[in-house]
Amino acid sequence: MLLKDKMADIIGIAYPFRVDDTTGRVVLSEGNNHIKDAISRIIQYSKFDLIGEDIGSGARDRIFDVKSGLMISDLIADVKYAIAIGIPEITDVFVTLLKTDEQEGIGTEPHFIIAVKYSIKEGGGEDSTQVLL
Repeated sequence: MLLKDKMADIIGIAYPFRVDDTTGRVVLSEGNNHIKDAISRIIQYSKFDLIGEDIGSGARDRIFDVKSGLMISDLIADVKYAIAIGIPEITDVFVTLLKTDEQEGIGTEPHFIIAVKYSIKEGGGEDSTQVLL
């Protein structure tokens, strides 16, 4: 089975993973939210965390080690690569790293946001999402 086929098996599952209290079933993503959920998974997880394959970006593990423009460029390139490998139904991926000084309800320490803009293949239009690290 190809790596992209393995990722496709979990793309429809909502992120974060949860079970519907009334039905007892796994909650699935609706519409194009499965793409946003998959992007969140890929950014949040390290390589080999998902289905034992080289599909995570490792961003969470590396975010506080980013000290130079080159390290930021490497992190962004790794995120783009992981998304391109993991979600073959999107294209034209543009990734930006943003730093926030304070996030309401989270505390006063700095946090990072990875913003992702992308196009959905086969006439699906453009969309974007942000992942807080």
